[in-house]
Amino acid sequence: ALAVISVILFHADLQIFNGGFVGVDIFFVISGYLITTIIVNDLENENFSLTKFYKRRALRLLPALYFVLLVCIPFAFFWMIPGQLKDFSQSLASVNLFISNVLFWKEAGYFSAISEEKPLLHTWSLAVEEQYYLIFPIFLVTLWHYGLKKIFWVILLLCLTSFMASEFAWRISPDANFYLAPTRVWEIFSGSIVAICLYQRKIIGSDLYSFLGCLAILISIFFYNKQTPFPSAYTLLPVLGTILIILYADKSTLVGKLLSLNFFVGIGLISYSAYLWHQPLFAFARIRLYELNNNIMLLLVFATFLIGYLSWRFIEKPFRTLKNLNNNMIFISFALIALVFVVISFLLLSNNMNREMINGNNFSKYKYTDESYEKIGFPNCEGFNLTPSCGHDDTTNTIAWGDSYVKHSIPFVKSFKGINIGQLALSACPPFVESYEKPNIKRTKENILLCSSFNQKVLNYIKGNSSIKKIILGSRFTLIEDMKVHQIEKLAEYFYIDLKKWLKLINRPIDVIILPPPPTPNYDPSRCINHKLMTGYNPADCDFKESDFGELYLKQKIFIDKLSNLGLDSYPLESAICQDGFCKTIINKIRVFRDDGHLRNESSEYFGKIMGEYYN
Repeated sequence: ALAVISVILFHADLQIFNGGFVGVDIFFVISGYLITTIIVNDLENENFSLTKFYKRRALRLLPALYFVLLVCIPFAFFWMIPGQLKDFSQSLASVNLFISNVLFWKEAGYFSAISEEKPLLHTWSLAVEEQYYLIFPIFLVTLWHYGLKKIFWVILLLCLTSFMASEFAWRISPDANFYLAPTRVWEIFSGSIVAICLYQRKIIGSDLYSFLGCLAILISIFFYNKQTPFPSAYTLLPVLGTILIILYADKSTLVGKLLSLNFFVGIGLISYSAYLWHQPLFAFARIRLYELNNNIMLLLVFATFLIGYLSWRFIEKPFRTLKNLNNNMIFISFALIALVFVVISFLLLSNNMNREMINGNNFSKYKYTDESYEKIGFPNCEGFNLTPSCGHDDTTNTIAWGDSYVKHSIPFVKSFKGINIGQLALSACPPFVESYEKPNIKRTKENILLCSSFNQKVLNYIKGNSSIKKIILGSRFTLIEDMKVHQIEKLAEYFYIDLKKWLKLINRPIDVIILPPPPTPNYDPSRCINHKLMTGYNPADCDFKESDFGELYLKQKIFIDKLSNLGLDSYPLESAICQDGFCKTIINKIRVFRDDGHLRNESSEYFGKIMGEYYN
């Protein structure tokens, strides 16, 4: 009950439940405890069967899951834009192959806005559990003859190894750490350890320890947030809290009595179905309605539990009683259903880009693209690439240096006379002479070192190439996202001083100019237009006022303005997009934004031609 309520309210974007994602970690501990208890009891009674175990798991999990997938397909086909449908099709196949966690790791961004529109995102945790279900029974059966005490120490060792791996991995590869089983399984093994402890000895209930367990879970739910590294040492709080409740919250304790109330027991019974339904409901609502207020989200939360109850009553419960069905028939039936879903996913993929839009609009009307379909700048030129295909030859006299935001400057600058530009861009790497980044959940130490190394290569290349007369800088400058105004201005001063020092060392004149990030609202303007097209509304509704500027852009503006005051030139991109306090997302039938910040190639070229007349 605690687990599913916290997860659902977190995904409903209710701010008070910032750490509600720990509900998944509570699930993992409970799952390890229950599964280990079941297997150990059966092994002790000499009636354990792998076939029987897998049959029970299949009847427990798959019918409700398959029904949710079936319901999702028509909504995905009719409501999703091509990029979304492509992602959905891939996730549909991966869910049925028990590897959706691997897929979402590759796509990454569990806490991003785009992820909120993925109906099957939540199945990553089911995939981790399913992988555990497939391997753990075989592991226990294989080691059973060594005795439960030795098995306990083996599991403890594996648990500690996995925990240390997660504590290391969140610094190196936080997305892999979040999604993949090797760094998650220690939470499940924690439940297994509890199961063995309770099997070997009886533990007396304790009001103190059970209360501390409940408190630990509540602290993590209300005080953790999206910036908290997970899983990591921080995960110990909800995991240990769950362990304390399992061990000490018997019905004689206050916590035990509280969690034994009909309300919590009822929520617990329908928790699996409620978990299955909440993400598709929220995702499709966000896709169709785009902006959801708290009242709508609360209504969707209520619908989640109502549909969860109906799913439990009419799907979960009946199938769990079908224990006398032929084993081969059950496995073959489920395998065929999974195969059908995989075939459907391929059919959706193959027909995706050919479909006409609902309401008679064609995707090409407003140059429909999403970021997976349009490469900006010189394509396939990530990093320090000096090949001709990236603009580098004997005539190159200008270098575009920065992160992905400098890539969209290429069509812009090509409109200027006498400029032959080469691209040197590394995603998420701001063009700093000296690095001022510090490791965090978004940027690992390795990312920062890679960025610093890239920047030094660029600086050395420009210094040693006398034909370079101009540098175009471009970046999103995401490192300022969590800074205060005075910190941003101080960073701009460091940036300017370091750049000037470096230019003096070159001993030849080089013009440096910044193409600032385009003004953006507190929503994704490109997704907004796609949504308007899909639902038949006017895409111009996505235009925004200066009062709608997003927090990051306001900080970017402070940074760029400070550099301008210090003497560094910048192209007046904001004035090209915004006039009289009003900003356009479509100008002369040209879509301005590719995503939540990058310009499209066409809009970049358009602005370049406008400004090129002045600069030329």
